[in-house]
Amino acid sequence: MTYIGATADRITPRPEDFDAHQARKAPIEIIKAANSIFETDKFSTLRTINLTRGTGNSAFVLALNTAPQTYHSEKHFSLGELCVLKLLRLIKDVNNNSMIIVDELEMALHPRAQLKLLHYLEEQAQIKSLTVIFSTHFVTLLKTINRTRIIYLDKTKTGEVTPVIGCFPTFAIGNIAHDEESLPDLMIYVEDNYAKRLLFSFYKFFAQEKFEEASKMPSIKIIPIGGFKEVISFLDRNRSVLPKNVIQKTALDKDVKEESLQSFRKENQYAILDKFKKCEKDISYLPFTPEVGIVEFIQENTILFEARIRESFDDNQIRINGYISEFNSDLSGKPQRNSAKKIMKELTLYLTEKTETPEEVVLDRLSLIFATLSWDKYRSDFMKLFGSMLTKGKK
Repeated sequence: MTYIGATADRITPRPEDFDAHQARKAPIEIIKAANSIFETDKFSTLRTINLTRGTGNSAFVLALNTAPQTYHSEKHFSLGELCVLKLLRLIKDVNNNSMIIVDELEMALHPRAQLKLLHYLEEQAQIKSLTVIFSTHFVTLLKTINRTRIIYLDKTKTGEVTPVIGCFPTFAIGNIAHDEESLPDLMIYVEDNYAKRLLFSFYKFFAQEKFEEASKMPSIKIIPIGGFKEVISFLDRNRSVLPKNVIQKTALDKDVKEESLQSFRKENQYAILDKFKKCEKDISYLPFTPEVGIVEFIQENTILFEARIRESFDDNQIRINGYISEFNSDLSGKPQRNSAKKIMKELTLYLTEKTETPEEVVLDRLSLIFATLSWDKYRSDFMKLFGSMLTKGKK
């Protein structure tokens, strides 16, 4: 099985990496398919080149009719063009009888190009005996594909997902439209569940101060994605998927700004820095790294925090000092983060077992207590963070 995700990661050769003698004409199958899908002949001069700085760094370039010969690098391709070119390259190399899963087939494509790409995949499926599964929210594709091949994933009230196989296009379209109507006003992508819970807790205080009437309060959804690189990639890709009225931002942990980015600059990691620069206006940073922020605060306010935990769980026998005292405030960087994560894991397990409360509930309560007690300390940070997101999101 081969998973093909629509990606617009661009490889842009630096002058010292680019050797025009290394440029080779792209496979004719890719050239023909690209020209057909986009109804053009611009890809007739498509070339590929392996960069000198490493194997596996094959980039697309477009030869221009100039003397001496010059090229356009991948940064000159549109998002849709680049995604399709990479998809065509993977399809060409895939083994017969493979199963292929394509994520967001319509990514940044004009409806006519969507249909052309769909027909190309159908042809390749016949030629190479492929099973092709692709996800989509686009009406054009749903109306075109054979009804028997539509699989609508229906989420029940209990959270279970049930496939509805062979449904009519109108059924799928109607449900998709309903889903879009229920989308939040602000979507924030974060690294993990701790960041999600803390950010949501602080948003409650922001909203209470910012909006006098509940009807004027923007709805919010916070989604944990994974590592910060994955968060940025997800933001970059998903911006063209959701409706324009949905504001999409990301809030990264403080250590990304203070440590990771500085390290990338020192090591001249241009690819990831370019991605950050591309998404810069939609990136914000928490005033702390989640686990470190909460552990440091508890250590400074142990008696008060313990009292609030006892009140929340209605248990005066709860003791947390033994866990918090293990934190070494003199640590920094990764050792500090690892220590804080270990302490929070142990503290959460202790509260889960002692109070017979689900872990998710324990984490939510700890996050809310932290936000409540530290709001005065971090108020200006979060008023600026959320305010900036909503201001920049205005059309």
